[in-house]
Amino acid sequence: MRIGINLLSLVPGKIGGMEQYIRNLIWYIIKTDTSHQLFLFLTNENFQTFNEYGEEEKLKRIIVQDNSQLYKEINDHRLELWFCPLLVMEPSYVNIPTVVTIPDIQHEFFPEFFEENIIKWRKEKFDFSAKKADAILTLSEFSKKTIVEKYTISEDKVHSIYLDAGKEFASPLEDNLKREIFLKYNLPEEFGFYPANTWPHKNHAGLIEALYILKSKFNQIIHIVLTGSSQQTHDSINKMIKKYNLESQITFLGYIPQDEMPYIYSNASFLVFPSLFEGFGIPLVEAMKTNTPIIASNTGSIPEVVGEAAILFDPEKPEDIAQKIIELSDKEVLKNLTHKGEGRKELFDWTITCENTLKIFNKVIEDKQTKHRSYPLISIITPSYNQGKFIRETIESVLNQDYPNIEYIVIDGGSKDETVDILKSYGEKINWVSEKDNGQADAVNKGILRAKGDFIGWLNSDDTYLPGAIQKAMDFLTIHTDVSMVYGEGFHVKENGEIMERYPTEPFNYLRLAETCFICQPTGFFRKEIFEKVGLLKEDLHLCMDYELWMRIGKSNSIAYIPDYLATSRMYEDNKTLSRRKEVYEEVIATVKKYYGYAPVSWLYGYADYLSDSKRNKKFYFLLAWFIFKYNDTSHAFKIFKSYAKRRLLSNLTDKNFAGRYEDGWVSKIYKQNIERNGKSKLSIKGKHIWPYKDDLIIKVKINDRIIHQIKLIDKGEFEASVELTDPFSDSIELTLIANKTFCPNQMKINSDKRSLAYIIDEIEVI
Repeated sequence: MRIGINLLSLVPGKIGGMEQYIRNLIWYIIKTDTSHQLFLFLTNENFQTFNEYGEEEKLKRIIVQDNSQLYKEINDHRLELWFCPLLVMEPSYVNIPTVVTIPDIQHEFFPEFFEENIIKWRKEKFDFSAKKADAILTLSEFSKKTIVEKYTISEDKVHSIYLDAGKEFASPLEDNLKREIFLKYNLPEEFGFYPANTWPHKNHAGLIEALYILKSKFNQIIHIVLTGSSQQTHDSINKMIKKYNLESQITFLGYIPQDEMPYIYSNASFLVFPSLFEGFGIPLVEAMKTNTPIIASNTGSIPEVVGEAAILFDPEKPEDIAQKIIELSDKEVLKNLTHKGEGRKELFDWTITCENTLKIFNKVIEDKQTKHRSYPLISIITPSYNQGKFIRETIESVLNQDYPNIEYIVIDGGSKDETVDILKSYGEKINWVSEKDNGQADAVNKGILRAKGDFIGWLNSDDTYLPGAIQKAMDFLTIHTDVSMVYGEGFHVKENGEIMERYPTEPFNYLRLAETCFICQPTGFFRKEIFEKVGLLKEDLHLCMDYELWMRIGKSNSIAYIPDYLATSRMYEDNKTLSRRKEVYEEVIATVKKYYGYAPVSWLYGYADYLSDSKRNKKFYFLLAWFIFKYNDTSHAFKIFKSYAKRRLLSNLTDKNFAGRYEDGWVSKIYKQNIERNGKSKLSIKGKHIWPYKDDLIIKVKINDRIIHQIKLIDKGEFEASVELTDPFSDSIELTLIANKTFCPNQMKINSDKRSLAYIIDEIEVI
């Protein structure tokens, strides 16, 4: 089984027990199972921390920048199951079985411990993930019960699988290392141990209150050692310690390497675990594995995990915590707790955790495979008018699809060319009509009303479907029944059908949709019921009726993206988009403002660019400023103007200091390199021009202090430029390349990359 694991949100040393959960699960699968291959999707920050597994055949490590890239990666690596072990399912929609781990739903019990934006994110993402995933893993029966009740899902979908302490706890402890750790951290002779990041629910405050009670009321000085990373309550905890004069009793060690943790436990007199809420509680198992007595909270999953192997207290009553610590002074109590812990620790075993997890993975895949595959009817609608030179190719692209249940409808507007003869030649393969209509939107609407299928595809008479497009779209829509529309990747092609470039498609984001139309129209497929809900195409629009439809659907319905290439969109001089650009901009700007309440600078920038012939002169900047205020109310215009100016300033500041080449080949506005000519007279520059602008990329070539050449790149893709190096240049020269502009992927909502980029350099050499 080829299993993909999303680890983009794993921040080493910062996410508590969930980090140990995923690291140990991966380790045990790799070491004990031979039939599965794992693909770990990582960030630059956590990639190196997974070196311990080696580059084995059973494990592949892949760096990605953000979740938006995962759609393509899942397809490219032919994954059979997608596993999201860190709280939520990302990406939202994939066409393979999915499993997500939700350890607990603490935010529903203690919302005050979370910032408002985190609460909102958790509520949305947890609910979606619980309903969307094929299976949910959680860590205790307590968590399973709360997840089932909160999200009203079947108990059969949620699986409780206990964890174990890390593999570091599996080996016998060595006395010399125990002493070594004792001296290294200057540990007290006797102490209670609490390993926990300083999150609010870990309740360090309750423990400190208990220590103060023991000191002030019972004259007992109890030493406590704390480990874990500093989080929200760290400063307030330090203030409490100083307030109660407990500095000499509390040692905070911070983050401790995992291989040293067993020896901290073995040096401790007891584990104290005052957490207000747990979905499991790995330290409880770690204590049992090291024969460390436990006193712990009586809340959440804790009683289930410890059974009778702990003394329990009310974590919200410091007096109770203090009283239970006093009980530990009885050696018989300590002996009894240790004995019960030894008997209970056998319940927790990574081999069992690994086996049970893989059983769920296999079952999810088997369930998907055994489901009966159906082929619901889809109606493909082609509006046409005098497109005789293209329509046969369009028709063939539909009729040659491998999906077995297609109704094909062509609504022709009374063509005067060969279109009708072509339609007649297909006999009953096509349901067609040729009569005067009120334009493209009217024709598509007629087709929707005629359609018998529960699903709709809209393919213009100069566009084409790529092989397998309808099957891919229908596979997605039949699996994801909550999705109203799905779209994929597309190509712009020339009049002769030759591929020009990839359409700039992006995963769906409703707010981003205001800034650019990232959906290639012929790649879109719909449930017919969505037109009953939001209405048909607007017949008063002639140039952006598709874009307006995306806005209406996306406002309150699910639209999803798949990374497969589904269709081509033909670009030529008679094409409406190219031949009527001024009208396109005006209709688009008015439409976006209607739905979003403002006109984004991206469209205004494009309009000003078109009217000024792509020149960055006074006319361009005057038009841009005028449009910002013309198409927006005053307050919004000032916000846009201020934001745009700030982005330009930041971009300039970033470019100013960086003149090198990043590891992935990208360069910024200025690139410098010292070159030895070695008697050669020509400079070769190879790279890629793939920025998101429609403008030409212009690169000025400067040798030493003189600009000698200008490279103008119109077409996107790979490029190679040659520059003559004639005297009086010396053998050692300084090359400077200056781009006419840069872009920031993060600011343009492309991905999370915050660099200021211009183009990619693959190679520079003298020849």
